[in-house]
Amino acid sequence: MPYSMAQLDAAASRGELSRMILPKVNRHGERRTRFGLAGVVILLSWLMFSASALAGISPTRAEDLVLVVNRLQPEGRTLAEHYASLRGVPTSQIIEIEVADRFSVDRSTYDRSIRDAIREKIRGLGGEERVRGLVLFYGVPLRVDAGPVDADVAAEHAAIQSMYNQVHPQAVQGVQSLETLAVRLDPSFKPRDNTNPDVLNERVRLALVSINTSIAKVPEAQREGRKAEYGRARQLIESPATVRELGPVQPSTTPPTQDQINQLGREQSKPEGRAQLRTIVHATGGKLGLLNVLAMQRTLLGPDHTDASVDSELALLWHESFPRKNWQANPFYMNASMVTPKQAIKVARLDGPDPTTVRRMIDEAIRVEREGLRGTIVIDARGLKPETGLGSFGWYDQSLRNLAKILKDANVGPLLFDDAEPTLPIDSATDASIYCGWYAVRSYRPSVRSVPGAVAFHVASFELNWMRDPADAGWCRGLLLDGAAATLGPVAEPFLIAFPSADEFFPLLLAGRLPLIDTYWATMKMTSWKMSLLGDPLYVPYRTNPLLTQNQLPLSLRELID
Repeated sequence: MPYSMAQLDAAASRGELSRMILPKVNRHGERRTRFGLAGVVILLSWLMFSASALAGISPTRAEDLVLVVNRLQPEGRTLAEHYASLRGVPTSQIIEIEVADRFSVDRSTYDRSIRDAIREKIRGLGGEERVRGLVLFYGVPLRVDAGPVDADVAAEHAAIQSMYNQVHPQAVQGVQSLETLAVRLDPSFKPRDNTNPDVLNERVRLALVSINTSIAKVPEAQREGRKAEYGRARQLIESPATVRELGPVQPSTTPPTQDQINQLGREQSKPEGRAQLRTIVHATGGKLGLLNVLAMQRTLLGPDHTDASVDSELALLWHESFPRKNWQANPFYMNASMVTPKQAIKVARLDGPDPTTVRRMIDEAIRVEREGLRGTIVIDARGLKPETGLGSFGWYDQSLRNLAKILKDANVGPLLFDDAEPTLPIDSATDASIYCGWYAVRSYRPSVRSVPGAVAFHVASFELNWMRDPADAGWCRGLLLDGAAATLGPVAEPFLIAFPSADEFFPLLLAGRLPLIDTYWATMKMTSWKMSLLGDPLYVPYRTNPLLTQNQLPLSLRELID
C-alpha cells in the first residue's frame, strides 16, 4: 500500500524500503508465481475461510445434478442420456442451451447463452436451492474469452487510465528531482530511465539510499543545508498530484491509519472501495503513492486475466456481480458441507477428443467403481528445492514428495516415484491407475499408459485446448486418448496455485469415500478462473478397495470424510 515520503525516507535509512513498495501484480515467472495485492487479498480470504471449523462433506448424489447439453451438438445429448440412464439422473434434469459448438465464446455470449440460459432452465425445474452440481457435456464451450465485462467497468477503467496519464508525468518529475539531488551529492550515482510504476518505486529507493549515504558523509555543519535541499526535492513527489477527476484535496482532521488503508485494499472488488482508496491516497500518499494505486486498479479492471474456463465461471452461477479480473476464492475448499447453492455450485465436464472417448470415460468409471481401481501409482516430481511460498515451484514439487511419503508410510503400492528432471521416459508404466507429474508445456508424451478408470493429470499451462484438433499436444487430450477416465487442466495460463495440491487431491481420492467432483472442489482454491475437471462427477474409483484409511490421511483432510 502507499506510504508517505517520510516513511520511505526512514525505511531507506534502515534498508527496509523494498518491503514497503506496492507489490507487483501476478506474474507466472520462469520458475515461480508471485502474488500482488489482488492475489494476496484473495489468498487471505480463502485462508480465513479454510481456518473455520471443518465438517464432513456430504457426497454429491445423482439427484443433485443437472446435465447441460448444447442443442447444436446432438452427440452431447446422446451422451447425457446414456449417463443419466446409468447413474440414475432424472431425464427431466437434462437441460439444453444453444450456443456455437466451439472451444471458446466471448463474455456477452457466455452471459446470455450459457449462464443466463442455465439459470432460466434450473429455475424452471424449481431447483435453484436444490441443484448442487452441473455436468457439462461434449459440445458446451470450454473457455470464456478475455474482454470488457460491462459498460460501467469499462467507463471506470477509462477514467482510471485518464487519471493515470495525468499523475504519471508528475510522479516522474518528482522522482527525477530526487535523482538530480542524488547525482549532485554523489556524481557516481546513475539514474535509470524506465518509468513503469514498479521501476519508479525502485528508482526512489536507490535515490533515497544514495542521498542518505551522502548526507551522512558530510561534516555536521553542512548536514542541515543538505537536509533542506532534500526536503525541497522530495516535496515534488510528496505533495498531492493535480487530477481533474479527483479535484482539490479535502483537508481531513483525522488522517487515515495504515490499517484503514489496508482494509480498503481488501475492498477493491467494489467501485465504492476503489473510489475511496483513490481519494484517501490522493490526499495522503503523494504522487507516487497515487500512481501505484491507479496502476493496480487499472490492472484489476483491465481485460487481462478476465478469461476463464466456462466450468469455473459457472461455479458462481447465482452471483450477480463479482470481479472478473483474476480469480475468486473457492468456498468449497476444505469445507464443502457448509456451502449453499447460492454461494457456489460444483461443476464437472464429460468431454473429450470425440464422443467415443467420452462414452468410454462414463462406462469405465461405473464398471471400475464396482470392481475397484488397481494399478501403479505414478508420481513424477522434479527434485526442486522445497519452498514455503504458496504457489512457488518448490511448493508444488514438495506436495508430490509429500504424496509419495503418505503412500510409502501407508505401504500403498505398487508405486513409481521419480524425483528428478526431466519428465519420465515414454511408457515408464503401462498400468498406471494414478498419474501426477510435470513439467512439459503443451508437449504431451505418453510417459504412462493408463488402466481403465485411471485418474491422471499433468501440471503445466494451457493443457486443456480444443481436444478435437488432431494437432493439439495438450496433456488433457493425450491422457484421455491413452486411457485415462478422468483428468483436469487449464484453458489458459492458470498460475501454479490453481492446480489442486497433490498431497490433498490424491489422498482424498484414495480414501474411497467421496465422488470425484467433491474431491476436486474440496481441494481447489479458486473459482472464476482457468481450471476444468473432466470425468464422471460421481466416480468413486476406490469405493470397493480404499488405499488409505481416515487415520492415514493428513490431519487437514480427516474431518472431511466423517
